[in-house]
Amino acid sequence: MKKRLATFRLALALTLSAWLASACAASAPEILAIDSRLIAYQVEGSPGFVERLTVFANIRDADGSDDLDALFIEHASQELFWQLTAENWNYREEGDQLWLGQNGLASGQAVLPRGEYRLTLIDLAGQRTEQDFTLAAPVKPLYEFPTLQHEAVNQLEIQSGYQLNTLFFLDAGGNVVKTVNTASGSHTLDNLWGDSMWRNQAHALTLYAFDIAAETGLFTRQIRIRK
Repeated sequence: MKKRLATFRLALALTLSAWLASACAASAPEILAIDSRLIAYQVEGSPGFVERLTVFANIRDADGSDDLDALFIEHASQELFWQLTAENWNYREEGDQLWLGQNGLASGQAVLPRGEYRLTLIDLAGQRTEQDFTLAAPVKPLYEFPTLQHEAVNQLEIQSGYQLNTLFFLDAGGNVVKTVNTASGSHTLDNLWGDSMWRNQAHALTLYAFDIAAETGLFTRQIRIRK
């Protein structure tokens, strides 16, 4: 969502002042690391793709995760920002690490601005921490997406010029029910799934490939495998 920088600053100021009275008794949150990735999704029409941003922060708050209030992601020079809260962020635990962020952040344009972004993490006491990261993936007029061909009930042909490929099985609602690491070539869906139960659980497929050189993920358009 693209908004004016003034709107971002107003939202940030309101969040900072929400619990200012209790700030002295609280510990400021910390951003330990940032994991960001540019993802290109294949779509119909011109230019045939849309770019989105996936970003997660490894965070720590001595007052507990319930003390976190908002995470802002800002590209100041382009007047672009997103605000994440408990209502729309993804929160996951990996061992003793806590990660907070979101997948597929859209800007309203086909191409995301490159350059420096800033994460601002704010807790309920109004205390905050900031850390920058850079989106350095090259701008491309076109992407070379992998292809999926499903010509027979149990047959799938994958063509991909990338080393890292993951096949996503989706249910009728578009939810992921299974992922499988795979490669170019002819496959049976039974082998990819592990048995024939995909016939009852999966309705569509999409392939994710990672372009190591460009540091960009690529999602093909979905294909239906069952009515």
